[in-house]
Amino acid sequence: MFGDNPVFPKREISQIHRVRQNNGSEWLLRLERFSGLDAIGGVVSIPMTLGYYRRVTLEPTTATLENGNHVKALQVGTTENAYYYLPRIYYIKFTKQNVLDSLKVAPPIMENGIPVKVSYALQLEGQTRTIGVPTLEEFTDGDFMEIWERNSKPNPQINISSKDLATYVKLDRESREKANQYG
Repeated sequence: MFGDNPVFPKREISQIHRVRQNNGSEWLLRLERFSGLDAIGGVVSIPMTLGYYRRVTLEPTTATLENGNHVKALQVGTTENAYYYLPRIYYIKFTKQNVLDSLKVAPPIMENGIPVKVSYALQLEGQTRTIGVPTLEEFTDGDFMEIWERNSKPNPQINISSKDLATYVKLDRESREKANQYG
């Protein structure tokens, strides 16, 4: 996983997402892996998503201590799962230079000394899926909506009736038997 002579700490990038919000602004998300050694020399590896945060609610409240005293407190957030439903606040603007800088700061993950290809993806706000982009050039220079629409089109469908399907399967079986009669 780390090769013959690992050097720690390590910061490696595996994915870069280009996120387009409904207002047309575009942002960058980076999926990276930070690796290092713990106090006894064991390898610790932590996956990180960089490029956004969520605004957590802060509410002043009072709490009662065990001795009955009332103190002022600050309640941070609500429940753990509610955090995931808060809107994302992005902080890395999408530019070609920011993408290239990201690749310099955190080079691609290495497997046996060979860099693994970084995945480039488009993400449209309000959509649950992402669309992969094959090259860095298309990712940085391509028009977001053009790429999204081109890759979102459904593939052509072939509608076939059950009778036609049965005939096709029969002919396919016969041709296979004929081709394998000597083997």
